[in-house]
Amino acid sequence: MKNNLFKLAVFALLVLLFASCSTPKSRTYWKDIEYGARYNIRKAPELRFKPKDKLSIALLNDNPQLIAPFYRMSGVGENQDVNKAVSYEVDRDGNIDFPIIGLLHIEGMTEREVEKLLISKIQSSGYIKNPEVKVKLTGFSVIFVGAGGNKVLTVTESSLNIIEALSRFGDFVDRAKIKDLMVMRTEMGTMQAYSLNLKKKEIFNSPVFYLQQNDVIYTKPKGTKHSTNSQFVVSILGTLTSVATTVILYLNYIKKK
Repeated sequence: MKNNLFKLAVFALLVLLFASCSTPKSRTYWKDIEYGARYNIRKAPELRFKPKDKLSIALLNDNPQLIAPFYRMSGVGENQDVNKAVSYEVDRDGNIDFPIIGLLHIEGMTEREVEKLLISKIQSSGYIKNPEVKVKLTGFSVIFVGAGGNKVLTVTESSLNIIEALSRFGDFVDRAKIKDLMVMRTEMGTMQAYSLNLKKKEIFNSPVFYLQQNDVIYTKPKGTKHSTNSQFVVSILGTLTSVATTVILYLNYIKKK
């Protein structure tokens, strides 16, 4: 009898360890990807300026005296290097106020398009014949709401994909539906919602795989939302129930023998 009880204890312990170490199915990403296979992936787009975007503009020339008036009017001091970039922010109407030139509507334009516009305006004003302009998007935001909490993620890179963003956001898979992640995008006054399934490889070719300014990522909660403590209790109760069932079955088996 003691030998049977010892075997029972060992068996129950193994069941408990197996149950506690198993990986939840919800954490399994990209189940349809095969090793060695090749898949198409969407290229990072060239972002277009939107209201609240931050950008830097550098006006370059071999003759610092020609470009100095532009820098003085933008608030740069007399002793500062005039070849350094100056920061701007796109206002709610999609404009920036560039020295001497005035308001420029750049919403919907890329960095290269803004550079060409500034060069054209500076040349037509007669200040500089061959100006060189460097424009760079220096900051934008994406917003997380839903399961896992709310967070505004500040992006300083020229591109950010959904996987990189989620890794910065934190662990949310125990509370969110990873089969239906919603990305809401607003462009030129129109909002469109997209669904991403983190279990499928199709996300790599989705139009929202690379995020844009002010994208909203909604992590939908799955089922009833529990606190961390309640989740732990539910998990323990489930494991204990499994072990108890196994023990009962084993005892019945012993009695029959």
